[in-house]
Amino acid sequence: MLDARYGGPIATLENNNHTPKRALVKIQVRLDEIPQLASMMTGNAVIQTKAQAWLPTVFERIAAIAIRESGF
Repeated sequence: MLDARYGGPIATLENNNHTPKRALVKIQVRLDEIPQLASMMTGNAVIQTKAQAWLPTVFERIAAIAIRESGF
């Protein structure tokens, strides 16, 4: 129902697998209460997180290992 070929908002590749053209992230959502409807619905989820570059994290881990192994 989310495939653009069927009127949904997600553009997909021209194959039978309904592969999205842009990367999507699978998430699991825990609801505060059970929905009133027993049918499928669409919705929006807002995910807030702190942005973090991966390269400094890698350097920090390498430096920590080097310091630990050097005996400081």
